[in-house]
Amino acid sequence: MMLNKFFKLFLLALLSAAPALSWRKSNDDCPAYGCPLLPEEFVDIQEKLRLLHDGVNDDEGVQELLNHSTKNEGGAVLTLMGYKGGKIEDQINQDRAVLIDPYLQKKSARFLGVFDGHAERGEVVSEFARKEMPRILGEKLERVKKWMVGSDISTWYPKDQVKAALTQTFLDVHRSIPTNGQGGATASVMLQLGSNVFFANVGDSRSFLVIAQPNKVAIVYKTREDKPHLPDERKRIEEAGGLVSIPRGDEDDSSRVVKIDPKKGTTFGLAMSRSIGDWDMGEVGVIASPLVDTVDLKEAMRAFQTEEECVPSEEDPDSCVVDLDQAEKIDTENTVVFAVSATDGITDYLDPEEIAKHIAPIMLKPDSSHLLVRCGGLIFAAADGWKKDMEGTYRDDITIAVSKLSWE
Repeated sequence: MMLNKFFKLFLLALLSAAPALSWRKSNDDCPAYGCPLLPEEFVDIQEKLRLLHDGVNDDEGVQELLNHSTKNEGGAVLTLMGYKGGKIEDQINQDRAVLIDPYLQKKSARFLGVFDGHAERGEVVSEFARKEMPRILGEKLERVKKWMVGSDISTWYPKDQVKAALTQTFLDVHRSIPTNGQGGATASVMLQLGSNVFFANVGDSRSFLVIAQPNKVAIVYKTREDKPHLPDERKRIEEAGGLVSIPRGDEDDSSRVVKIDPKKGTTFGLAMSRSIGDWDMGEVGVIASPLVDTVDLKEAMRAFQTEEECVPSEEDPDSCVVDLDQAEKIDTENTVVFAVSATDGITDYLDPEEIAKHIAPIMLKPDSSHLLVRCGGLIFAAADGWKKDMEGTYRDDITIAVSKLSWE
C-alpha cells in the first residue's frame, strides 16, 4: 500500500529538521464545556514521537506526551504548516483544529473540528471559530436539553433542536468575527451526543464517520465539499448576482465564486460556496449556513453488520437509518467507531477511504503503535504529494483531527 511507504518514510524523517506537525493540550484552566486538545509545533515533539514509535515509553518526555494527549486514548490532533512562498519565518499556519473529550462534562459527548483560514487575516477567523464555536454551541445545547432520564444522553437533546443549535452557532460565529468581515475560514465539525452524531460543514474541509472491524473498514457518512459548481450552490450564487468560474482541462483546480468590484476594478475568487467570514462574498451568494446531518450510531453499526447502506428516512431526510428487521446483533467487541475531520491540505491528496484504512488498525489494536505517529504518516504522505506537484513552490497547511467514539 502506498501509504505504508510514506508511513515508513515519515518515521525516518522524525529526527530531521521538520515543519510544524504537532499537538497540544490546553494548559490553561479548562472552559466550562471541557478541555481542548490543540495543535502545537512538531519541532517540540518530534524526538518524543520517534521514541514512542520505538516503544520507549519510560522516557520522561514521552510520558509527558502520553499524559497530555491520551486521556482519551483514541484522540489526536496534528498540523503541518504550509509554504506559500517567501521566507520560512514569514509563513503563517491558518489551519486550526480541536478535540474536546469529554464535551459538556459528559462522558459520551465529544466535539471535533477543523477550521481552515484563507485570505488576509484568515488565521484570525479560524482561531476565533475554533475558540467560540464549542462555547456558543454548548450554551445553546444546555438551553434545549430536556429532562434527563437514564444514562443515554442522546435522549436528552431533541435532534431537530440540536441541528438548529448547530446552524445558529455557525451563523453567530460568522456575524461576530473580529476582523470586520475580512478573511474567512472553513468549518467542519462533529458533535457526538450519546448514540447520535451530528456533522456540520461549510467550505471544503471534510469530516467523516468510520466503522471498522479487523477485516472490514467502511465510511458510513462523509460531509461534502461546498463547491460553487454544485447545482444548488450555483443556482443560489447566480441568483444573487455572482459568477461561477469552472476551470477547463485542469481537474485539480477548483470552481470559484467570482466577485467583481466595479469601483476598484478588482476581481476576487473564492474556491468555496459557503464559509465563515468573507462578508463581501455574501453579496454574491456565499453563505455561512452549514449543511447539518445526523447519524444514529446504533443503526449505522447494524447497517455495517449487514452491509446495508444507510439511507435517509421519510420523517427526517438528514438522518441515516437502516431496516432494523434485517440487522444482526452488533459485534461490539471487535468493532470500533471513529470520526475524522481534515482540511483540504490532506484531502486534496488522500481520499477519506485511504485515511480511514490507515487509521483503523491503530484504533482496533492500540498497542500496535500510537495514533499520533500514525496520523503523522498521513500528513507526511500529503506533504509529499504537494512537493511533487508544486515542486516545492507551494504547500497548503495540512491538518487532521481524529477521535474514537463510544457511548453508554
